[in-house]
Amino acid sequence: MLQFAVGRGLLEKSPAVGVKLLPTMKRGRFLTEPEVGALADALNEMEDDGSINAGMAAAIRLLMLTGCRKGEILGLRWAWVDLERACLRLPDSKTGAKGVQLAAPAVDILSGLGRSISPYVLPSNRGDNHLVGLQKVWTAVRIRATALARNRAAAGEEPVGQGPDLTDVRIHDLRHSFASFAIADGATLFMVGKALGHKQARTTELYAHLADDPLRLVTERTAATIAAAMKAGTTARR
Repeated sequence: MLQFAVGRGLLEKSPAVGVKLLPTMKRGRFLTEPEVGALADALNEMEDDGSINAGMAAAIRLLMLTGCRKGEILGLRWAWVDLERACLRLPDSKTGAKGVQLAAPAVDILSGLGRSISPYVLPSNRGDNHLVGLQKVWTAVRIRATALARNRAAAGEEPVGQGPDLTDVRIHDLRHSFASFAIADGATLFMVGKALGHKQARTTELYAHLADDPLRLVTERTAATIAAAMKAGTTARR
């Protein structure tokens, strides 16, 4: 509209020139429980048949179980891991220093990793750096997971090819999914933001719409209880 006004000579130049637009936050892809199961089975199968190594499998499992960013897991150093207190102390994440609480399954994975002379939890097979090449492996994992999910869908008498498709799932969506499961379990946006290490509440607002389902469930259960009490009261008066 402003550019149109400039073209008509109504304005000398658009006042919007040079104004930076606020970045838009893309809505993430959220995994369902069956999709998580398919990913887990794909990791197990591929690790067993040698398609991926233990380090790559551990990296993906930790991303699923912690809600951490890819760089935080791949660049994780043993000096930042406190298994006794079940936490990570990251000195320099995307939003600065932060702590990450570890659930028992994540502690088990870290405890099972052999320590080498490398300072990294997930060292590279070559050189002194941390593990690299996860994106290529992730592509193969989600293809295998999609095949497993579709086979299960077909076994459930659904049309072949109509099962879940995980080929569009990004590595970062594992972080989104961690948040979605937390909210479905009743966690508040504030607590989810704390778990993910968000410094600003508006960052967590990406997940606000997910709170509708557990909220609706609470509302339905509460209303059902009250309605039953109301019905019992009406019956007693007869």
